[in-house]
Amino acid sequence: MRQDQQDIQQPGQPDDLPVKLALGSDLKTSAITSPRPHLLLALYQSLFTALLPIYLLAKLIRAWLKDKHIKELTVLDQYAQSLGFRLPPVSPKLKGLVWIHAVSLGELNTVKPLIDQLLTGGHPLLITNTTATGYWRTHSLYADQVLHCPMVIDQPSAVRRFLKHFNPAQLVLVETEIWPTLLDSAYRANLPVALINARMTQRSASRLKRAPKLSRYLFSGFDLILCQDSLSVTRFTELGAHAERVRSCTNLKFLSALSSSVTPLDYTDQFAADGALEPELSADKLELKSPPISPFVLTAASTHDPEERMILEVFKRLQAASTQELKLILVPRHPERFDEVARLLSQMSMTFCRRSEGRLPGQTAVFLGDSLGELERWYAMSDLAFVGGSIANIGGHTPMEAAKYAVPVVMGRHTHKCQDMVDRLSDVGALVQAQTVDELYAVCQAAINAPAEYADKGARGQAMLERLALDAQKQIDALIDLMEAR
Repeated sequence: MRQDQQDIQQPGQPDDLPVKLALGSDLKTSAITSPRPHLLLALYQSLFTALLPIYLLAKLIRAWLKDKHIKELTVLDQYAQSLGFRLPPVSPKLKGLVWIHAVSLGELNTVKPLIDQLLTGGHPLLITNTTATGYWRTHSLYADQVLHCPMVIDQPSAVRRFLKHFNPAQLVLVETEIWPTLLDSAYRANLPVALINARMTQRSASRLKRAPKLSRYLFSGFDLILCQDSLSVTRFTELGAHAERVRSCTNLKFLSALSSSVTPLDYTDQFAADGALEPELSADKLELKSPPISPFVLTAASTHDPEERMILEVFKRLQAASTQELKLILVPRHPERFDEVARLLSQMSMTFCRRSEGRLPGQTAVFLGDSLGELERWYAMSDLAFVGGSIANIGGHTPMEAAKYAVPVVMGRHTHKCQDMVDRLSDVGALVQAQTVDELYAVCQAAINAPAEYADKGARGQAMLERLALDAQKQIDALIDLMEAR
């Protein structure tokens, strides 16, 4: 049961003292021997099993209608693996396998620093994902380095087959994944379980308190819970987690935002002249050359309807008012809208080119970034970034990736899903909010007219992220300490 995602984020402070864990077997034993809510678990598992055919059919139809199926697997393999069949082979000599479940693209990006550090330390890894975008990203990053498959569904026989096949030594869940059957099976198998970058909303906590015996059983069995904020620490403890094993740490996303970087593609790159560039070609393999005076580059990222139209109206006004060369990189949030946005560009008589055609920014005034996994590349060559889902009432997408590259940010006022980060960046002057075309135009015009001032704003945001990243590393250190203590 995935927790509600709509609650407003609450800023939290990490514990001042280093994370110290009570790793003796007594707490784990108390979780396993505490009263197991047989009736509630049996009811949940019976309902899940009875509704399984409808669930799988609905998931299949939705995946094909929205083109969100996992293209790297056949449909048969995808669903067989989620049921615990036809799983990737495991060497009988493999020991100490760490299973990390990152449900989607966002969670995978968040936990990437942990994965990289575990691989560097020689830990064998199994990574599972629920969504197609999460699976694709994991496959592209770690295809030859980890075991990888879709997440097993929360049905008793499927989970048993999955655990028997992989025999993991540690389970790491990311953010909000609380599955009763999986946790029950892990506890009964004495499998250590950690929940990192955890968040418990008030709404989810209130729901879980309606079944206190089940909640205590589920949460008392965690070996480690590292929370994004102090309110979540209180809520997990009230639900039954052992206080000795619950800590508030800086959000792991801060470390993720600074854990990797790209060499930006330059719009004058010698490979761009004929528009021939394979989308998967790494930027650091390109020989870059910079013009004496660079155009002003505005990137509008993770956009929703009607944000694209508003940004294009702003860009037209900027072109009419400015003598400087201007470039716009437009990156819709959802791949299924790429063609829709391309039609909008044509309707508004904008000259543009598309990344899916192997093109690069700078070949036309407007560049449609209709690819996956390259957003940071576009941020890295930007002078100003608009981050979407914030004029449209979506709640806002994270501005951290832009701030990572010292890019000043403008967002709308619907930012409740990322309010903590918006507030932090606003406090240091690295982010401003604008809701209308006129307000957006004013911010963009100011950035064009005062490039040094806005470059300084971006640098202040980057410095703030670097400070937070040092605190976020404590989450990874605590988890590795747990593994090494076993």
